[in-house]
Amino acid sequence: MTEYLDLDRKFMPFQDEESWEVSYQSFLTEGFYGCEGWPDLLSHKRTVILSEAGAGKTTEMRERANALIESGSSAFYVTVGSLAKKRLRDALSGSEDEMRFDDWLSSDEEGVFFIDSVDEARRDGQHFRDALSHLAKALAGRLTRATILISCRVSNWRGNCSPRLIYAVVNMAFPS
Repeated sequence: MTEYLDLDRKFMPFQDEESWEVSYQSFLTEGFYGCEGWPDLLSHKRTVILSEAGAGKTTEMRERANALIESGSSAFYVTVGSLAKKRLRDALSGSEDEMRFDDWLSSDEEGVFFIDSVDEARRDGQHFRDALSHLAKALAGRLTRATILISCRVSNWRGNCSPRLIYAVVNMAFPS
């Protein structure tokens, strides 16, 4: 297995096309203007991470989940594809994750849920709406203490589904 190298990635808010181009140029030339690192990103309750194929979204999400687990936090990694087909508990990667999830359910601590690859699930015929439904059911009554990060390719997020529809679906499943 390849060793993970922490790149101290920075994230910037996604804008409409014109504003995004300006923000992206500022990002390249002015030293991370308006960008956030992982600690900042994890402070938001609901986040979508967008980047193209091969940028390292899956590796980053898995590694961040593992780092949080190692530090004693409740963190969970699951793919949209498996979550679209199964209940959250069943979509987790093994009995250790299931026990950690059960412990989190019975606690009052914060939890971080890394939900990976909307684009890959769509490619495999799975529906993001189904994954959100399973997640919302599993977290019912606990949404205020759940931080949720979802990943997707930019082209799939914007190209195949209206951002307003996605916003509506996410807000319907996870009201503020």
